[in-house]
Amino acid sequence: MVVSMAYSLGSIGGLSLGNVEVADHQRLSGAGYCFSASAPPFVSTAASMSLACLSQEGTTLMKRLQDNVTTVLAGIETTCKGNLAIVSHSSSPIIHLALAGGAAAGFPERSMQMNILEATVEGCKALDLLITTSKTVKGEKAKGGKGPAAATLRIAVRASMDKAMLTKAIKTIDTCLTHAIKFYKGKQ
Repeated sequence: MVVSMAYSLGSIGGLSLGNVEVADHQRLSGAGYCFSASAPPFVSTAASMSLACLSQEGTTLMKRLQDNVTTVLAGIETTCKGNLAIVSHSSSPIIHLALAGGAAAGFPERSMQMNILEATVEGCKALDLLITTSKTVKGEKAKGGKGPAAATLRIAVRASMDKAMLTKAIKTIDTCLTHAIKFYKGKQ
């Protein structure tokens, strides 16, 4: 697992977590980089300013972010007609959506599900909505260790988004997913 300050603080740096072999390899191989690759002063200033903003407006921003996450989750549940299941934590602003219901039953193989989700991403991109699919390491297992990790759409929700933007995004995802499912059903 990698934690990056690039996404959270508009800065650089972070940390990584892993099994003993990965941690030992990074500790032994990265010693020369720890102090020679320090952040430039302007990047450190940007991170400090981000932390200052969070300490002043953090409660308001977090409330707005959680409201937006709730809006998206509710919208997916009602708009996508059971074709998508929310597989991420309900409070996470990084939302993972897997095929569900008839869509998942009609395409049980992970590779076909990934094709449908990639087609959905491309359709959304053509309509000016940027989402992505989950990226996994070869051999990565699903939670609990049974089978490969699920193919998912990955959506990042921000506090700065308004309700109209979120509603439009949900409708766009639904439209593109519906087209992708119909396209691949026609190929069976």
